[in-house]
Amino acid sequence: MEPHNIEKYLEKYFEGESTVAEEMALQTYFSSPNVAQHLVQYAPLFKFYAQEKTVQMPSKAPPKYKKQRVLWLSVAALVLIFLSICTFTIYNEEVPKSTAYGTFDTPEEAFEETQKALNLLSENVNVGVKSVTYINEFENTKNKIFKTN
Repeated sequence: MEPHNIEKYLEKYFEGESTVAEEMALQTYFSSPNVAQHLVQYAPLFKFYAQEKTVQMPSKAPPKYKKQRVLWLSVAALVLIFLSICTFTIYNEEVPKSTAYGTFDTPEEAFEETQKALNLLSENVNVGVKSVTYINEFENTKNKIFKTN
């Protein structure tokens, strides 16, 4: 076969536009001993394809205990569904009206809940302020040691 045709076939092959007949021609050409010198670099590729066609894949072994596996998977799925339903019903019980969405029946209840929330906020802010005082003390000590201006 002429190297000119082989070059066209190679170009089509690498563009993904070659036909099966063209690919077979390429494979026979590159498996022959008279490959053009400037095309020798492609010979191992087509020899690899020819070699891999002869490799036999091992047959799949039949699955063992298929019925038992399906049975256990079914049982596991049922247990999972049951636990999901139980968890959903436990965590979605009706919320008492006094705490639902921040609504209260009387202004006194609303005032008490607001006081609780503000006290909690105040405690957390005070913890943060204590941390800042420790940082300031550390900064002062560091400045005394390193005598920065």
